[in-house]
Amino acid sequence: MLFMRREPRRCYWCGVRLRRRGQQPNSASIDHLTPTSRGGAKKGDNAVSCCFACNNRKGDMTAEEYTAYVYQK
Repeated sequence: MLFMRREPRRCYWCGVRLRRRGQQPNSASIDHLTPTSRGGAKKGDNAVSCCFACNNRKGDMTAEEYTAYVYQK
């Protein structure tokens, strides 16, 4: 996974150490800061590595919306 080489092996959102495979909560996945469904680019600065749990929780929220959601709790 290119992002795993480029970025630290930590989730962009929660900082958990990422695993390479599977669908466990800390498995590595790619998140789009601005979802592609909302006009975001599919690569480059719009994509970060994150854990499966955070990626699922974020869904189609933008980075700003997700940050507000997390800190609202």
